[in-house]
Amino acid sequence: MNLDATWRQVTIRLAEQHPCLDPFAQDVHLGEGILSVDDEVTVDEFRPALVAALEATLARLGQRLIDLPVTDLRDRPEWMAAGLEAR
Repeated sequence: MNLDATWRQVTIRLAEQHPCLDPFAQDVHLGEGILSVDDEVTVDEFRPALVAALEATLARLGQRLIDLPVTDLRDRPEWMAAGLEAR
C-alpha cells in the first residue's frame, strides 16, 4: 500500500473528528508526497489533525516516525512545535 492511498483511508476515518481532513474538501491534502494545507485552516485546527493522521498512517504502513530519514526536519522549529519528538 502506498502513502497517498493510506493517507486517504486514514483521513476518511478521521474526518469526523478533524473536519479539515475531509478528503473531499481537501483543506489538508497529501498527494505525490506533498502535503498542502489551505490558508484558511488555522494552526489550532490542523496541528492535532496532522499529528493524528501521521500517526495513523505510519501505523497502518508499519513504520515508526523515529525510523524515517527526516533528520534535517527534526532540527526545524516547526518539528519541535508539533510535538513530534514525544511520539
